[in-house]
Amino acid sequence: QRYTNVTNAINTLRKSGQVFNILEVGANEHQNLERFLPEDQITYLDIVLPENLKSNPKYILGDATSMDFPENHYNIVVALDVFEHIKEEDRVKFISELYRVSSDFFIITAPFHSPKVVEAEERVNAVYKSIFNKNFIWLEEHMDNGLPNLDDLSNYLDSKNIEYKILSHGDIDIWERMMNIHFLTAQNPRLTVYRQVIDRFYNKHIYDIDFVEDSYRKICIALKNSHLSESSFAYSEIDCTNKDIEIMEKFR
Repeated sequence: QRYTNVTNAINTLRKSGQVFNILEVGANEHQNLERFLPEDQITYLDIVLPENLKSNPKYILGDATSMDFPENHYNIVVALDVFEHIKEEDRVKFISELYRVSSDFFIITAPFHSPKVVEAEERVNAVYKSIFNKNFIWLEEHMDNGLPNLDDLSNYLDSKNIEYKILSHGDIDIWERMMNIHFLTAQNPRLTVYRQVIDRFYNKHIYDIDFVEDSYRKICIALKNSHLSESSFAYSEIDCTNKDIEIMEKFR
């Protein structure tokens, strides 16, 4: 969901033949973004890096709320499911820095606060805890920080006259059921193939129709020197049902 949505947004705003210089903040070790955007130049920034990456020229050790880059240093700054891990008091600084460092636009993806999202995360964490006897580290951090408020983000962007678009993707119920399947299969290496089949099934049959307002994740594209046409990101919201997920939940 995260990488394909961001890739589609970037390619929608890309001019013919344009190659972007992209910074991904809060990046993991897997360098996934360059697999989706192989023609672009991608740099990764994180506040903590393992020893084996500290000498890697693609990686920069740094704090996304106070980056050591000049204004407009990268065409695009991307933060995939990072915003909710920023402490509440630093979230405005975080957004300000993404905007300052980007010359064209920045993109964030994140779950935002709603009773349904919070309750779904609590249930998913309970499944993980029942299996592994501890909280899932990222969901625990969501609970500690509190999920960000979408209205707060919109109000801030409006106050700065920043043009932006927010997309809703990933039905909450489907997200919960998929996460539960992932956690259940994680306890048994023999089920890895089953999990991979489920992921392929979602990507092939559900992803394209999973644009729903009542979503687990939001994608915010905030523009600086790019502009949206009337047709940009004109996704139709489809009421995605859970029937196909029932097929995948049946262990054989």
